[in-house]
Amino acid sequence: MEPDAELVGAFRRGGGGDKTVGGGLKVCWDTDRDRAVDTVHRLWATEQRQFFDACRSEVLPAIQDAGRAA
Repeated sequence: MEPDAELVGAFRRGGGGDKTVGGGLKVCWDTDRDRAVDTVHRLWATEQRQFFDACRSEVLPAIQDAGRAA
């Protein structure tokens, strides 16, 4: 998987300079779809939460009524 050119450009313009960038993707496969979904939620639930918290901390301060996200 290759990084998105627009995101890499924003990273570089935002101070990332010539740092190495990479793209990634997590995959979970099982013969049973529901079991695969349960595994994903069990293994990566905290990463989803950390991602949401990071986005919220960057985006919401610019919104007039940040209380709507609570």
